[in-house]
Formats: sequence, C-alpha cells, structure tokens
Amino acid sequence: MIYFSADWHLVDRMWTGEPRLDGDSYRMLNRLVDSIIADDVGDQGKALVIAGYITDSRAIEGRALYELESAVRRLFEAGVGVMFIQGNHDRSAVHHLSVCGGVQMENGVGYEIDGWNLVGLNYMPRTKLQETVLALGTTDILVVHCAFQHLLGFEGAYDLSVAELPLAVRNVVVGDVHKKDLLSPKDRTGWVLSPGALQACDIGQGDDHGYWKLAPKASGAWPVYVRLPHRSIKRFLFTEEDSLEELQAQLLELATAADPEELPLVEIKYVPERATEVVPLLAMYRSRLILRDSEQRITSKDRAEVQPGRLYNRITLRNALDLRMNPEDDSPVYQLLAAVLETPDNAKQLITNYSEQGAAALL
Repeated sequence: MIYFSADWHLVDRMWTGEPRLDGDSYRMLNRLVDSIIADDVGDQGKALVIAGYITDSRAIEGRALYELESAVRRLFEAGVGVMFIQGNHDRSAVHHLSVCGGVQMENGVGYEIDGWNLVGLNYMPRTKLQETVLALGTTDILVVHCAFQHLLGFEGAYDLSVAELPLAVRNVVVGDVHKKDLLSPKDRTGWVLSPGALQACDIGQGDDHGYWKLAPKASGAWPVYVRLPHRSIKRFLFTEEDSLEELQAQLLELATAADPEELPLVEIKYVPERATEVVPLLAMYRSRLILRDSEQRITSKDRAEVQPGRLYNRITLRNALDLRMNPEDDSPVYQLLAAVLETPDNAKQLITNYSEQGAAALL
C-alpha cells in the first residue's frame, strides 16, 4: 500500500500570533503516522511518499527536528518505508529525513512500489520542470512539488498543467498547492491528485486534511482519501438581517463540543451596523473559541444572498470586491474592477481594447 502526503510545514506554531495553535503540525503528523501504522493491509507492504515541504523553512527548529525523527522512527519500526522529494522552502532541511533512513527520490529515477513505477522530481524552476517532464519515459506516477494549473483557480501563476504532461506520464501526485483534490482528465486515463496540507496553514484551508492511499497496481486500484481529525474551522458572514440569537446559538454549540486542546477556529465578518451587538457577544467566547473577527462592508446584493452561518469559502473575486470597496466612493474605478472580475473574458477583452487603442494612438 502506498500513502501519499505533502506540505507538512513542521513548525512549533504556524500562526505566530495565536499561542493556542502551538503544536498543531506535530499533532497532525502523529495522527498521520498512527493512521498509517493502524491500517490493516494484510500481507502487503507499506510505503509513505511525501511530495515536499516537510519543514516550514530551511532552518529546521529543534522541536520540529525531534518530532520528525520520532515520527520516521515509528514508521520504520512498523515496517513502513519513507520516500520524499524536496519542496521549494525545505531544500536544505530535508536531509534530516535521510539521516533517519528516508529515501530522497533522485530526479527522473524510477522506483518500483507495489507494481507501480514512481518517478520523483525535486523542486525546480518552472522552465526546467517543464523541460524535465517532457523528457520522462514511461511513468506510472510522477511525484512533483509545484503550482499545478487546475488546483490554483486562476491563470498565469502555475508551473505545470495537464496539457504539458506527455502521455508517458500516466498519473501525478503534486504537493505545494495546499488543496485536497483528485482530477481525472477527460483526455487521459489516469489521475492527478493533491494530498493538500497536513494542517491548516491559513483559515481559508478549512479542516479537511489527510492523505491518499493506493493499493497495488495489479488490483486495478484507484486512490482513496483518508481524512484525519483536525481542529474545526468555521467561517461566517453576519449581515444586518441575520439573527444575533442564531449566531450565539452556533457559537455556543461550537464551544460546548470543543476539545480543550483543540479549540475551534472561527472567523466572523460582520457589517459595521451590527458591531455594538456582535463585539460584546464575541467577548464572551474568546476564551472558549479562537476568534478572528472584523468589520466588513457588505452590499445589498451580498445581504440578499448570504444566510446566517453561510460558509465564506465560496465567495468569488467579484463578490470580494464589494467587501473591500464602496461603489459610491469611486464609481468609475469600481465599475472598471467589477467588469474585469466578472469573467476572465471581460479582462481579456479589456486588454485587447487598450492594446488596440494604444496602437491606434501611435499611427
């Protein structure tokens, strides 16, 4: 059985301003190790493959080093092999894994595990990565650490895309994007999967964290996601029309069910008109929840769409504009930005128009 993980970001505290989040990365690492060791796979062997960003920086801290070595030692004692590639920020820190007995995958070299041929590429700049991928031979699973296009949600910032993969590369495991995902491209028979970050490195990543596991190739296996327990994360919009009693009930429910060692992270954005009500309420829960709250300007369109307690994760760039800018403050600028953010085609057309106008001015 192969287990795929990535983006551990081992550090004492990911959010330096919140001491109550101390040790989250280590708790999640130990849950990962516990889950893999406890997984009953019969006579099959076990191997953990890490797609980069094991530590949070090149200068690994003492506690992080201790937790890393302890975790790898536990895996080896349970008969679990460990293989890894380097990410973009931990390139000189991951040698500690090799010291513990982990195997750093050499660029372009094939490794056979459970009938699968795995090839790893340590982090490299975009141009070199694209050239290296094109030169690969038959590869069952390519393990990379890079910005992958379909995982980003916006154009221009990616290092690699499905279209740039040669057909000899059948499947891909990618770290770096911090998003759990499994894509089955329409023009290919394989998959592209991302384990996501092991812990929530910012509040927008939610509490859906874990790893992918893959049975031997002969079984016709498909990746299966295993979710690990994580600190609960909730995000809310609170408008003029929302009920303060309902908000209090939700906060009470979260606080009552909370593990004292893993208090929920709660983000609340509220309109200024409700500040005199919301602020005293939040003060009652600051010791029982990890609250991140702020006033936000919300338009009538947002108020019509938002329900009490609605998750904030799905807000679009267009709607986000209304949270940052009042249309009445600078109407021409607002209208321009709104048009650009509505669809990618609008932005492209705007660029074309300005280019044509510039060319005409030169004639």
